[in-house]
Amino acid sequence: MTEQGMFDVTTHRYCSRGSRCTGLTEALGLVGLKPPVPIDGRHADNFQHAGERGTAIHAMRHISDIGERDKYDFDPNLIGYLDAWDAFKRDYQYSPDWSEKFLVHNVYRFGCIPDSAGPSRLGYMVAEAKSRDLLDEDRLQVEGQAIALTDIAGKKIDARYLVRLFPDGRYHAHDCRKGIGKGYTIPHTQLRQTILQIISIANLRIAREG
Repeated sequence: MTEQGMFDVTTHRYCSRGSRCTGLTEALGLVGLKPPVPIDGRHADNFQHAGERGTAIHAMRHISDIGERDKYDFDPNLIGYLDAWDAFKRDYQYSPDWSEKFLVHNVYRFGCIPDSAGPSRLGYMVAEAKSRDLLDEDRLQVEGQAIALTDIAGKKIDARYLVRLFPDGRYHAHDCRKGIGKGYTIPHTQLRQTILQIISIANLRIAREG
C-alpha cells in the first residue's frame, strides 16, 4: 500500500482510492490487444514456457539494474538475454534509477509496473524489455508507463524505448515515436490519447462486471 494506491501481487490487481482499477496489460487485453491464453495442447505449453522465460528475464534484468548481477548465478540458457540488456545500457549510457516499482494513477485510474527508467544519453528514458517480437501495441504500454512516471513519480520523460532482447546477447532498441510493423501503426502523436481511452474503456468494463 502506498499513497498512490494498492497493488495485490497475488491477483496482480490494482486499487485506486479503495476500488479496483485496471492495469495497463489488463486494459490492452480487455480491448483485444493481447492474444488469448491457450488452455491446452502444444500452444499452451509453449505459451507457459514463454511466460516463465519472460518472468525469469525480468527478474534478471531487475537484479542487474540495482547493481547486484555479480551476486547471483544465472541460468546459462538465459544469460544471453541479460548480456543483451546490459549491452543496451552500455550503448545508450543508460543508468536505471527506477526498476519494477508499481504506480497507481488516481486520476486516470490505472496501475502499472514500469520495467525500467533512468538517465541516458537521450535524457531521462523509460525502457521496456521484451524477449519476443515487438508489437505496435507495446508502444501503448510504454506510453502508459511514461504517463504514470511523469504524473505520479515526477519524472520528465525524454525518450521512450522498447528493447527486444535476443538469447545470443544481441538487442534491438526501438524508439516508440516510430511505428512497428508493415500495416497500420498508431501515430506517435496519438499514443497518449489512445492509451487513456483504452484505460477508460477497461475501467468501465471492470465497473460493469462488478
